[in-house]
Amino acid sequence: WLTAQNLNTEADVIAAAATIYFNDDLDEAVTEEELDSLVTAAHKNEIDLATADIIAQLEDRDDTEDAPVTYSWVHLNEFRLFELHNRCFAWSNSGDLRDIIGEVP
Repeated sequence: WLTAQNLNTEADVIAAAATIYFNDDLDEAVTEEELDSLVTAAHKNEIDLATADIIAQLEDRDDTEDAPVTYSWVHLNEFRLFELHNRCFAWSNSGDLRDIIGEVP
């Protein structure tokens, strides 16, 4: 699902970046390569983000007292089904959330 066609908003890019950045199975070089690829895909969709900006947002998130949320594969599968039916609304800051709430069917 980490393809350009699924990266419609900055929140989509940040959500995709979080799955890469917080993946313990990837070493630093692979993580950076994957994030760079993600930024390239975002630019194709006219989303202006730099890898450094994404990492800064994710590090800010990681520095909070609350650990990033993790889900079992069962829940991730359910979320994927919502996403496939355009019922998953990603957001990365409170402004994005307010915008999305105004558009929820």
